Parts: sequence; C-alpha cells; structure tokens
Amino acid sequence: MIIFESLSEKENQILTETISNITLYIASADGNIANEELEWAKKVTHIRSYQSPKQLEGFYSVVQKNFEDLVESKLQNSNAPEIYKNAEIALTKSAEVVAKLDASVAADLVESFRSFAKHVAKSEGGFLGIGEINSDEHKALSLDMFN
Repeated sequence: MIIFESLSEKENQILTETISNITLYIASADGNIANEELEWAKKVTHIRSYQSPKQLEGFYSVVQKNFEDLVESKLQNSNAPEIYKNAEIALTKSAEVVAKLDASVAADLVESFRSFAKHVAKSEGGFLGIGEINSDEHKALSLDMFN
C-alpha cells in the first residue's frame, strides 16, 4: 500500500516495517526482550492509528495491520543480540527512505519514531515496572541513524 506518494511501493514497505523494527531495536538493546515492551508497543501503535499528526494520518493505521505478525516473524529463531543488529540494519534503510520525503513530513516522522521508541523503553523497569529506562536502552533511544 502506498502511504507516501513520493516513494515506491518497496520504500513504503520499508517505512511500514520501521515501527516493528524500532520496537525490537529498543526491546533487545539490553539483551532481554520483555513481553511488556512488545505489548506496550502494540498498544501505542493502535493508539497512534487514530491519534497522530495530520501529515501521518494513515501511516499508523497501515502499520498496525501487520505489526504483530512482523514482530513475531522477526523474533523467530533469533536471540536478542541478533535481533538488535538486524533491527539496526533495517532502521538504517528506513532512514535512507525517510531522507527522500518532504522535510516537514520527514521531521514529523522522525519525531514520531523517537517518541515511540521512548514509550517502548519506558514500558519495563522502574517503579512497578514502569518509567525507568536502562542504560542500554537509553543509548538506543536517540535512533542515531535518523540524524
């Protein structure tokens, strides 16, 4: 499905997989993928499917449709360090696609990605398991590949 008209179908596909890759990148940064992180990412994706900036309308709706399946398929037969590396490579490709977008759309998208990453990181740890970001996840949060 074409979300961003200026991109090819393959590039749109890469972007729709970005949220699942961010989820796995952040969740695996500490070497341990917690169910809380995956569940919270699923909820945030759902919320954003009906509550996002105007320029991103439709993006999260499309992302949400395959989010769980993408995450599950990327978790199959892999360990956390492998998942982290694969997600990092995929996010680098996503950054190349984002760079092709109109500057304001790209800025909104990257801001949304970083906000999403922070939600995933905060879903485990801290008081009652919520709110604290461990040092490994903190390093990954900046999503440097999108600079």
